[in-house]
Amino acid sequence: MFPAFIGARILKTGLAVAIATFISIQLRVEPVLFAAVSAVLNMQPSVYMSLKNAREQLYIHLSGVAVALLLGSTAGQNPLTLGLATIIEIFLCVKLKLKGSVAMGVVTAIFILNSPADQFMSHALGRTSVVLIGLAVALSVNALIVPPKYRDKFLAKIEELNELVIVVFNEAMDGFIRLDQEKFVNWKEKKTVISSLILDCQELLERCREQAEYKNIMYGGEMKNEAEFFEQYLKLNIELYYKTNSIYELIPQRLQRREQKGNREISSEFYLILDKLETGRRSVERLNRELLQAVFSQREKMQNIVDDGFWDQMSKTVADWYLKFSGSYYLYAFMEVSVVAQELRWAAVEMQRLLHLRKEIDIVNSQM
Repeated sequence: MFPAFIGARILKTGLAVAIATFISIQLRVEPVLFAAVSAVLNMQPSVYMSLKNAREQLYIHLSGVAVALLLGSTAGQNPLTLGLATIIEIFLCVKLKLKGSVAMGVVTAIFILNSPADQFMSHALGRTSVVLIGLAVALSVNALIVPPKYRDKFLAKIEELNELVIVVFNEAMDGFIRLDQEKFVNWKEKKTVISSLILDCQELLERCREQAEYKNIMYGGEMKNEAEFFEQYLKLNIELYYKTNSIYELIPQRLQRREQKGNREISSEFYLILDKLETGRRSVERLNRELLQAVFSQREKMQNIVDDGFWDQMSKTVADWYLKFSGSYYLYAFMEVSVVAQELRWAAVEMQRLLHLRKEIDIVNSQM
């Protein structure tokens, strides 16, 4: 049993080095060391990144070979030639936007230039062979042996994020409606956890995009994949978190304003507004549950989701209430409930939009 810190990528890298070295020895191509280095450099987090990196490595290698052969056949071997080859290779890598592996291109050029003049070509062919062996082995091992399941990891992480975000969102709404700050115990700690989950989701989503791109390359066509939907779903959760924070900030302001005015009795008209906010909160909670099911392609028809007319009624109720009262005290209350109502409506509209988007993606995928 391997230690926990030794993951699949580490094991695959070691395996790729062993295989590339073994093949190079069996084929008697030198230097074997470069096959191992090539395998290590191309064992990337995803198959798509391995393909992209392999292409860059090939371009860099070929440029290094070309520079070495050109200078070796025209200027011969001397320290000045080695320095000039280094300058030219760095210049080419920068121009070709291949800055990540400049050292490999320079090493290639110097290695060939440092060989006997009558062996330039054989060294170039040998160097190319071992690099290609390392590239091929790394790609094969990465694609065939325990390919990373970034989609599954993303789904698990985004579900964890959504569950926490919807909890704090509901706590913020309850706190505002019921004037209860106790709902926000350990809010700072929750914010730290949410921020960490967002970063994890963003990293995993990038890997998901790369895997989707790899499928497009391998199987052709413009495959309609879930990457766009996942990106927008993650954005929804991030925005919902920010809006939760905005609602949370309104609670102490509302409490302080009421305390300054002697905690006036809440009118029946304002209770009606708060009831509508509670209805909207429950609607968003149900929509969120349905959307989460859609993320995992598990649908259940949700009932009693309020329609667009509800939000228009809420706006009218708030406006009618404000027309009956005047003064800065009620103006601030009007602005507060307007902000909360707008945040609720935004969440409902975005969730419904993503539900439709998911349905469209499923339809397209089923036709492929």
